[in-house]
Amino acid sequence: MAKLSELSIEELKRELEQREGALSGLYEERDELESKLKEVNEQIAAGGTKGDAKSEAPKKRRGRPPGSKNKPKAASAAKPSAGRKRPKNDKPLPAVLADVLTGKSSGMSLDDIHEAVVDTGYKTSSKNFKNVIYQNLYNKDEFTKSGDGNWVYKP
Repeated sequence: MAKLSELSIEELKRELEQREGALSGLYEERDELESKLKEVNEQIAAGGTKGDAKSEAPKKRRGRPPGSKNKPKAASAAKPSAGRKRPKNDKPLPAVLADVLTGKSSGMSLDDIHEAVVDTGYKTSSKNFKNVIYQNLYNKDEFTKSGDGNWVYKP
């Protein structure tokens, strides 16, 4: 197609008529789409009848479904737990560690601390009690590790 500046007046008029015809077709299509949109909006407002996908799918609910047999047990009817029982001690572990390390200026190794704590009668159900001791020593500021690898108590 040639540039519009190169066309004669008659050819420009024909081009203008073609474009106006195409434009009127677009207006008609827009009016049809607007009427369809209006119908859809009316259906949605009426509660989602005919062809509304949302009304066909049930809403998802959170939590236990209604009528479920899986109800929580009442506190009085609950059986005692079958898991491990937590042993009771007179002192918390950091206090026992402080007692064990008090007076030991050169400190103690982790193995020696473990033996000493067990010898005090400290009760535990831990599968790796030495690791529990290490975590307490490492995370408490009053326990420090000396250069030779021994743990020292500094209150």
